[in-house]
Amino acid sequence: MQIDLLQATEYDLPIVHNLVSYYVYEISGPMGWKCNAEGVFGGCDDLAEYWRTNHPETSLEDQWPEPKWRGYPFVIRVDHLTAGFVLVKQYGERAEPSYDMGEFFVPRQYQRQGVGRAAACEAFDQFRGLWEVRQFLQNTPALAFWRKVIGAYTGGCFSEVQKEVPHYGIEMNFMWFDNRL
Repeated sequence: MQIDLLQATEYDLPIVHNLVSYYVYEISGPMGWKCNAEGVFGGCDDLAEYWRTNHPETSLEDQWPEPKWRGYPFVIRVDHLTAGFVLVKQYGERAEPSYDMGEFFVPRQYQRQGVGRAAACEAFDQFRGLWEVRQFLQNTPALAFWRKVIGAYTGGCFSEVQKEVPHYGIEMNFMWFDNRL
């Protein structure tokens, strides 16, 4: 099985947009979310922001949304077939290189085969700095996945805390690590 993490192009935005509905649906069970009157689950409102154009002559402040972050969208391919997406944020206002695993999804047919682990580790390897990965506490499969992947990737050198996130109005799990070494 060939697993590739490829930088997403403008042509991949509709593909990722389609996958988001499955991503949100999968999370909706543990979270208790309901679909709207049109039968659609909402989510990932800032998806298009990951595709903002990056021109060297344009300053970071002119390119990226508030708070100043830059998006790195990726698609996961297994044997050249679409197998998920990875959306990484780089925060621009911090002194140290700082990254956030904004969104991450591997459809069920590719889960438990090493696809997610390979894609996550490739993303971590591409961006050296301080990392934050968040999970909803109710999403126990995601908690288990990230503990296993980050634990193996860092040799157990990561911190984890649960805290209230006012933006969402719920408590979430946060994992932090530094892969600059």
